[in-house]
Amino acid sequence: MVELYGKTLSRRQVSERSGMLSQFAGVRLMTLGDGVERGIRMLEFRTGTGLRFTALVDRALDIADCDFKGQAIGWHSPSGFRNPGLHDYEGEGGLAWARSFSGLLVTCGLDHILGREEVPADSYNYPGRKTVIHSLHGRVGTIPARLTGYGETWDGDRCVLWAEGTVQQSAVFGEDLHLIRRIEADVGGNEIRLSDRVVNHGFNRTPHMYFYHVNVSHPLLDEGSRYLAPIRDVVWAGHAGERYQAQKVGYRTMPAPQSGFSEQVWQHEMAADANGEVPVAVVNDQLGLGFEVVTRKDQLPCAY
Repeated sequence: MVELYGKTLSRRQVSERSGMLSQFAGVRLMTLGDGVERGIRMLEFRTGTGLRFTALVDRALDIADCDFKGQAIGWHSPSGFRNPGLHDYEGEGGLAWARSFSGLLVTCGLDHILGREEVPADSYNYPGRKTVIHSLHGRVGTIPARLTGYGETWDGDRCVLWAEGTVQQSAVFGEDLHLIRRIEADVGGNEIRLSDRVVNHGFNRTPHMYFYHVNVSHPLLDEGSRYLAPIRDVVWAGHAGERYQAQKVGYRTMPAPQSGFSEQVWQHEMAADANGEVPVAVVNDQLGLGFEVVTRKDQLPCAY
């Protein structure tokens, strides 16, 4: 059954009240048309509850916009949702990723997720290549997906909005890694389900690293917003020392905006629940608004 506008409706009852499902909910494909975003294909999901989000087909099917009943959840940076054709992976000493960084979810990988690094090219079958230069957070987030399908599927009286695509990170004499991504949301629901599978299509063992960069925004993120997580231990802090002490800000409660604030990076050891899952949330008590991310500890053991 579908929960819409305070009523529980069957598929027939939904049809009786609409010409098309898109009156309430659905998935539609559109193309951005101006500035640095020009030419990017985008899928818009609407569940009928006030949850709306978009997936950028030409940027790894990452989730860009996200809002709930008109309240923003996903962060937009000044860089905009930059067309991958404008991206320079190795630019600015490996830090040009920051010129394409925006949205609720930015995927990092598929063979590297950390800072700029030069490593031996042991996995390359090319004698002339001795080392590989990795830039910040890897390549995959600015690779267009091959869209294999999208739409609405009824299963009895339940309707699922979905999209699928494949993102291919490949090189001659190098890696041939395919990210197969499926995004789902139920009509009448407030949940986004993301299912990823990375397949090595090459014949050689290939390094693999994977990281979800999740970025929330105002008004969810505001002075007094709380970070909730089952933290066992603080493993590492990339900002330890005088700078952190001077800012007088921790990770549990958000401060008001501060001029000149420098990022703080914490690594937490998380405890899984009985199902092996790790729930992490940001909650704005004043608005009565929260956003929760649930991952599996055996799939994503590290949390930053």
